[in-house]
Amino acid sequence: MFLQHTNILQCTTGCEAYAAATYASTQAELIAALSQYDDICIRITADIDLSGAFTGGSQWNAGSYGTDATQMHSGIGVFNGQKVRLYSDDNRVLSGQNATRVVYAEANSELTLDTLTLADGTPGGGQSNGGAVYHLGSLDAIDVAFKNNAVATSSDEEAPNFSGGAIFAKGALTLDGCTFTSNTASKSGGCVAVLTTATVSDSTFVSCTAEKGGAIASVEHWDSGTVWGAISSVAGSTFTSNSAGEGGAIFGLVSSITWSTFSANGNADDTNQGGAVYNKDAALSITNSVFDANIAGDNAGALYSDNAAVSLTGLTFTDNVNTAGEVVLTVASKAQNAPRAAQNGRCEPLKKRDSR
Repeated sequence: MFLQHTNILQCTTGCEAYAAATYASTQAELIAALSQYDDICIRITADIDLSGAFTGGSQWNAGSYGTDATQMHSGIGVFNGQKVRLYSDDNRVLSGQNATRVVYAEANSELTLDTLTLADGTPGGGQSNGGAVYHLGSLDAIDVAFKNNAVATSSDEEAPNFSGGAIFAKGALTLDGCTFTSNTASKSGGCVAVLTTATVSDSTFVSCTAEKGGAIASVEHWDSGTVWGAISSVAGSTFTSNSAGEGGAIFGLVSSITWSTFSANGNADDTNQGGAVYNKDAALSITNSVFDANIAGDNAGALYSDNAAVSLTGLTFTDNVNTAGEVVLTVASKAQNAPRAAQNGRCEPLKKRDSR
């Protein structure tokens, strides 16, 4: 079943950088392949319903979880130091069947997901984060659809438990051309919770919900309580009908937003701030983007920036409201306690986006 490197080009696509390549059409074949090779490219040839069969093994580095195998409880696993690409030619589905997370990836691993659908994932085995993916190594997701993934509801206040409806990123994350639909988390990041760094391009987020960051949130590190993940850049992406108490679409440390559209995000609850974006403690640059019909019950229908400077160029604000009276943008300085508000309108004429 396994192909040697010299035969990869005959049977697979994009696997040239891997030492081995194979096909898989069942969960058992996936687990077998991942247990035999440190460096492997796997083509998914059928939709696969996953059970929580993978709970680690002798090859696993205990990492931050000691010997508690329940923390690894997932459909499939990528072990410490492993380099893996999972892909399909036709958006094959890996489903957690609303009973298990889809994939867990250990520290120092390199995982690429390409042209797949990860659906109906939820943490099993007593876990609380990452409905579809929990990764401690790096993750590159390319043209992947994440649908109907969720993390359990709870009154537990310890951040970031119950975060990352689709992805819980404790390693570097890159999203390119991905689609997130109807993912939920009771705490942070209805689609994605970030504890390190994330880069997002040409992706779509629709109908995702959380307490903070309906689509994406950078969250506090549980060990120190002061280290935040960072959303380095968001480019060419669309956020529609996402909902959260703070940051209907995005919450946390955000550095750059370009050529993106935010529509109908937020909610009308009287404590809601930042209908589309709630930026915290980081200088933010937003260019050539559109904010339309976002809502906040309390403050800043479109954008709320807390203790951070904001640079706005080439933006359009239309029909963004808060229930207290159409304040679109608020920049609040904790040191000076001096909020600044802006109304709907255009900052500057939109500029043509450079071709990618």
